[in-house]
Amino acid sequence: MEKKTKIFFIVLLVVILALAIFLLNKIFRGGTCCVEDYQNSDLKGQINQMFSENKQNIILYPSSGKVRIEMGTPDFGIALAAKTSDESSSEEERLKYTITLTKEAKDCVEVLGEEEVSNIIDQKLGVMNNFNEYEGSKSYTTISFDIPQDASKCAQKINIEAFDTKTNESLGNVSLQFEII
Repeated sequence: MEKKTKIFFIVLLVVILALAIFLLNKIFRGGTCCVEDYQNSDLKGQINQMFSENKQNIILYPSSGKVRIEMGTPDFGIALAAKTSDESSSEEERLKYTITLTKEAKDCVEVLGEEEVSNIIDQKLGVMNNFNEYEGSKSYTTISFDIPQDASKCAQKINIEAFDTKTNESLGNVSLQFEII
């Protein structure tokens, strides 16, 4: 009977260890996944909650500001939202955003070249981009990444700044670190 008990406890410990590894993986990789649809009401609710908690006029989701993208992944998206500082309507063409690359040692710009990194990001770099949806004082969009299968592993930081063209003011900026794995 004692031998069966030992085997039972060993099997039980292995199952518990496997579950712990699974849960830790979920916890630490949470917030690094893509946004498939920023129009999802749950996601909009999370973004709106972030607006009220952070008192910021620009929000990035995932809020960690870090994503890991596998080679060969098309249409990997992150959500970007901005709101007018005076809470007035954010009609089309009012709020815009720019994306710029930072240049650091051994980043994707150095590894792949600036043109290739620009091709990975679906939105135009260094110019005013439009948001895709306008709701009250808030505007929403998805920034998409298309990672080629033959891309090299690297990491790149991008800066995103939102602007209110009616008041000619910057609404703030956020940074995103994406890693190609």
